[in-house]
Amino acid sequence: KATYANVTAELETALDAAALAKPSPGRVAVHRLNRAEYTAAVRDLLGLAIDGKALLSADDADQEGFDNVASVLSVSPVLLENYLSAARKISRLAVGDLTLHPAIDTYKYSKLLIQDDQMSDDLPFGSQGGAAIRYYFPLDGEYTIKVQLRRQHYEYLVGMGEPHQIDIRLDGVRIKRFTVGGEAKGMTMPENFAGNTQGSPEFEVYMHTADAGLEVRLPVKAGEHQVSVLFVRRFWEPEGILQPPQIGFGRTTNEYYHGNPSVEFVYIGGPYGAANHGDSLSRRKVFICSPKDTASEEPCAKKILSTLAMRAYRRPVTDEDVKTLLSFYQIAREEKDFDEGIQKGLERILAAPSFLFRVERVPANVAAGSSYRLSDLDLASRLSFFLWSSVPDDEL
Repeated sequence: KATYANVTAELETALDAAALAKPSPGRVAVHRLNRAEYTAAVRDLLGLAIDGKALLSADDADQEGFDNVASVLSVSPVLLENYLSAARKISRLAVGDLTLHPAIDTYKYSKLLIQDDQMSDDLPFGSQGGAAIRYYFPLDGEYTIKVQLRRQHYEYLVGMGEPHQIDIRLDGVRIKRFTVGGEAKGMTMPENFAGNTQGSPEFEVYMHTADAGLEVRLPVKAGEHQVSVLFVRRFWEPEGILQPPQIGFGRTTNEYYHGNPSVEFVYIGGPYGAANHGDSLSRRKVFICSPKDTASEEPCAKKILSTLAMRAYRRPVTDEDVKTLLSFYQIAREEKDFDEGIQKGLERILAAPSFLFRVERVPANVAAGSSYRLSDLDLASRLSFFLWSSVPDDEL
């Protein structure tokens, strides 16, 4: 054992001495923010949770098997368009653009997903099935939440043989409780022949439209909220021999008249009515000052944009950086108002190469090919993206 320890110590000492005598740290390529890093950076910069997969194309992970290898993180024309589109959408959400038109976002859940138990830690005890959605409401206004239940292959609703209670909640607070199921009239069809052998007309209508009224409209404050849809669990066991849950094609064709219903679609729409900016976390992060009059607008805009750019670019901003951002602000301000100018400046920040790429520049006084110490700023970015895949925080 002592011999092994001596040999190991001698090897370590020799290798350390060689590394100190002639350091060879290698070369770091220009590193584009991948999809996960972009999402995290927007979250930390603006307090805005975005769906990176919906906004950006997939990263090039084929060659190396990882999505954070700088040499394979290329930029295609399509991805560049994605970045520009994402910058516009994110900046409008962060500022709270009052020109946003009502839109409906759709959340779809697989027909094969078994929803016979509590589906998430974000849903309360005693719940069954359903979904919990973190959703960003861009403005103070009225929004709709609509639920469609799972249908089998022939569009028959599943589990409508008995009444079920379904809740729609916002941030855990119940907005409305519905009762659905158990009201079908007339002759039913054989359970496993739904779609091939029909029941009476009134039965058929009910089995296709029983969930038509599962919708609420309510006022919501701007910012991120949790939308929850869930069934109230019924603590009973069916009589007879218990059967394992069906999977595959049988789960999508059988009608399950006496089974449990499931949520297949959740639609969140809005804003409707007279919307306003509100006081979201994103607006508080962006608008660190408020102009009192026209004369104070540009100094305030300069402060806002330079502060955001410093965090986004991960370095102190230059006069040229500020000049570029202010030019975008001024054009939009002349066309509309102060908020529109800030939105355009923020859009320019999110599309800037200094935000999208991590570039470690070689100091001017270093000979070609020689090693040098990283600057504090480059080291801070290396640490932050290594530790939490995002921009450095204030302390770092």
